[in-house]
Amino acid sequence: MRPRILAGPQQLVALEVENQKVEHYGQGAPAQRNRRELERQNLLTELALLKAQVNPHFLFNTLNNIYSLTKQQSARAPEAVLRLSEIMRYMLYESNVEQVLLHKELANIRSFLDLQRLRLPGEAATAVAFQESGIPADSSYPIAPMLLLPLVENAFKHGDLSVRPQAVRLAVALSEAGELRFAVHNFVDALAQQLEGQPGGLGLANLRRRLNLLYPNRHTLTVDRQPQEHTVVLTLAPPSPMPR
Repeated sequence: MRPRILAGPQQLVALEVENQKVEHYGQGAPAQRNRRELERQNLLTELALLKAQVNPHFLFNTLNNIYSLTKQQSARAPEAVLRLSEIMRYMLYESNVEQVLLHKELANIRSFLDLQRLRLPGEAATAVAFQESGIPADSSYPIAPMLLLPLVENAFKHGDLSVRPQAVRLAVALSEAGELRFAVHNFVDALAQQLEGQPGGLGLANLRRRLNLLYPNRHTLTVDRQPQEHTVVLTLAPPSPMPR
């Protein structure tokens, strides 16, 4: 019988508490302890591999965008490099933890949006909208790092940025009960979509797996694909209290 793999930061803490109980009360404690430590290490390894896939995937797409600007000899290319450095600083130095504060994750998304707006004509910068609701500046809401960015990336990778007045629309809301809702809406170039196939690719598959590991039975991810527009809604349940 294969061992059951626990998932998520709270489950990892609970696992450590249970290990302590086994040490004190159980018989055959070393075998139980070894099995659970192996499960924990397997989980951490898989999460690390999934997270490691996010950065190259994002970097590849962003460098393509910057290459387009440089090929056009755009005066915006230096600013694009600056925005990319901000994002990479967050990835390398601030997201190397199990959880970050929500306001830091959203700040990274704003930097990404600023980078993407550089691809648009100056008068079309308002075609990308980001609405926030119920999130105080000093919010201590915890979230897994780089969890929301893949949804935003897909909107630009597969979206039709020529649509006006808004080509991409993002909305994030935090309820008083602590439920987080993140929605991304974008229009689609039907011809380009037929050539590319199903949207999402590695980014969306990676995200689904991370959600299953980090937020088991505590999230919903709804993808609504229409011929000319796509909407994705991610909902995270309120953070679980830490075991005492």
